Amino acid sequence: MSRQQKRIQREAEIVAATLLLLEEKSFLDLRMSDVAQAAECSMGAIYSHFSSKEDLLLGCEYFLTRQKIQVLHRIIEAELTSLEKMVMISLCMWKINQDRPEHFALSQLAMNPSVWQRASSNRSNAMNELGDYIDGQLKTLVRLALVENAIEDVTDQSVAELMMGLWGLSSGLYQIKESGFGVFNADFREDDGVDLHLANIERYLAGWKLHSAIPRSRLSQLADVVSSYTALEAASC
Repeated sequence: MSRQQKRIQREAEIVAATLLLLEEKSFLDLRMSDVAQAAECSMGAIYSHFSSKEDLLLGCEYFLTRQKIQVLHRIIEAELTSLEKMVMISLCMWKINQDRPEHFALSQLAMNPSVWQRASSNRSNAMNELGDYIDGQLKTLVRLALVENAIEDVTDQSVAELMMGLWGLSSGLYQIKESGFGVFNADFREDDGVDLHLANIERYLAGWKLHSAIPRSRLSQLADVVSSYTALEAASC
């Protein structure tokens, strides 16, 4: 194994140790010394890979994002219509967040501008590259969905609006569910908010005149098979 390969492997081990620790405590409560102990390495070794705690946070988020890209690829390759694939992506992200709430909390922290400012430029650039890749994949899928459903005047702007609107609806609703408001709201307690999520997707698609292409009964069918897409595999850092 080359020196570079050993470095990559060690970095992956540090990230894995951090994610295990996050099952017991929040990232805000985590100390770099905790990570060093869990990863069985020195503080110097930790800082040789991650320049700060924020840099480590983005390193973990990079790993989790690569795992989600595996799910994205699985959905894109599935025998579903383009519109169904769009919806399935939203449902799968909801399911992943639900199964691993500590990862959802980490991802929320990783979106904070102050984290990016304190992380290394290499780490920030790597995250931006992943973001650009996902953006391209999703926009291609959304454009296909609009064309397949005979939506007139498909433009870059309409593609971005549909994509960001659906993402914002799902992620925003999930954030409410995880907040104090969501905990005490009966709409979320009954089935962990899944039915409310489906209802909002249905109404959103109706606004785009796409509801006839994927009726509520089909949305429910997709929700029933989400788990077949969401198995996460190890991804290299």
